[in-house]
Amino acid sequence: MGEQYLAEISSFKALTLSIFELTIKLIAPEDIQFTAGQCLQLQIDGKQKVVGIVSLPLDVQTHLIITFDVSKEESNLRTFVDNLTIGQQIKLTGPVGGFKEVDFKKPLMVVAQGVGIAPLVSFLNSAFINNPSAEIKLLFEVNSEDDVFYFNRFNKLAFNHSNFKFLPLLVRPHSHWPGEVGRIVTYLDISAEYYRDSEVICCGKKDFVEEVSKKLQQRGFKPEQVNCQEL
Repeated sequence: MGEQYLAEISSFKALTLSIFELTIKLIAPEDIQFTAGQCLQLQIDGKQKVVGIVSLPLDVQTHLIITFDVSKEESNLRTFVDNLTIGQQIKLTGPVGGFKEVDFKKPLMVVAQGVGIAPLVSFLNSAFINNPSAEIKLLFEVNSEDDVFYFNRFNKLAFNHSNFKFLPLLVRPHSHWPGEVGRIVTYLDISAEYYRDSEVICCGKKDFVEEVSKKLQQRGFKPEQVNCQEL
């Protein structure tokens, strides 16, 4: 289950209509250790919500940025975000999840849908700090323009690292979208041969992770090539 933490909210903002980002200050314990790509569990009314850690791991980490989504079924979480205040105290446990060790000598394909991108912000930035020559491609799927967030983070990463490719996909854009349109699973189905020697990291909700894993298996990827996390 992990260690229990008490924290207070330093700031918060809505990234989309359903995705929220909190900056929190740890109170007790006052710091945390985690690996890039891990998450925490936010405690709300006796229930747990997995939230991605966006921050980079540091030797002493007292402030964190966490990101999560609010589905229509989670009325308690909607009430929580509707009543957020600066200085409000929250409880968390963790860290949880993460990805197995990656061999950055091989090409890496990273795929994410929606809020599944949150822990990958930390993971990808850490990857290039520790492995500047790593070859990484990121596919990030959102539904429409209304659901776009963190694109600027990855465009900046691609600008600073020529060996990083960022490919955002909109499933149902409202108007003319100059980039890729459609589902990640369709892209992987068409392009599987090109990425056959790559390791794959996948992060998103359960249905998305299962769909990607099944598609890659159908296209001949070995189980050890695919590293998934549900969020």
